[in-house]
Amino acid sequence: MVADFVKSLYTVSINKDKQLCFILTGSSARKLRRAGINLLGGRARVLRLHPLVSAEIGDYDLGRILTFGSLPAIYDSDEPWQDLKAYSGTYLKEGIAAEGAARRLDAFSRFLHSAALYSGKQVNFEAWSSDAAVPARTVREYFSVLSDTLIGEMLEPWKGGKKRKPASTGKCYFFDIGVRNALAGIQSIAPGTDEYGNVFEHFIYEELRAWLDYHRDDRPLTFWRTQDKKEVDFIVGDEIAIEVKAAELPQHRHLKGLIAIADEGTFKHRILVCQAPEPRLSEGIEILPVKVFLEALWADTLIE
Repeated sequence: MVADFVKSLYTVSINKDKQLCFILTGSSARKLRRAGINLLGGRARVLRLHPLVSAEIGDYDLGRILTFGSLPAIYDSDEPWQDLKAYSGTYLKEGIAAEGAARRLDAFSRFLHSAALYSGKQVNFEAWSSDAAVPARTVREYFSVLSDTLIGEMLEPWKGGKKRKPASTGKCYFFDIGVRNALAGIQSIAPGTDEYGNVFEHFIYEELRAWLDYHRDDRPLTFWRTQDKKEVDFIVGDEIAIEVKAAELPQHRHLKGLIAIADEGTFKHRILVCQAPEPRLSEGIEILPVKVFLEALWADTLIE
């Protein structure tokens, strides 16, 4: 086994007063997490790689990312949609089923389609089980498969508020927008539509998740939603609240969640990420164009 081999080499290197480093990779994140990593407890660090982020691409094409995602081979592809379909069909469906993570390929395929359509929405196991035509308990099992294979993440609700009762269920996001679109069968995203707003929010999620992972920042990434429907898309730790709107001219109604959350705790930043032409301040809320927000994020001046 690879982990045993690495342990033996590591022992030899220590005995010879040498320091060797190893990088273990594999096509099955589920097997790496459940087998190899466990056998190297205390001697292995887990580093999670993400699709390309805005700082790595440079002069990125937002419309292309929102449609096809930012997996390296896909972003530069001449036929990104065909490559996404092949990736989604061959690996995400057949590959996961082949290693026994999902017992029925047809049921898991229906689940992936439903999960992609509802990505970024609060999970309703009963409704999703009906949509995918599988039992609710199976839907719960499939969500654990998404997590184990690093295909998706369940974003939990923030429960640090002082006044309002928070939501009890989380939201699921896929690791890449393009993969999510391919699984949902969405080939184009028109600006000004609800779907454009959904993928725009998904894009900011990916950037925040990558920033936290690459900086080894253990603060939780959560969201805030109350039973009286007050909502903020992302909370970093207990200090930073971020709402995402694709609007070019944000209105006061877009700030309601950020205004309300000020009563729940002390935040260093309350930020509205949007497509406004210039940054400005309103009622203590930083209204930032998406490019300004991302430049500040990756310059490490936004999230301290």
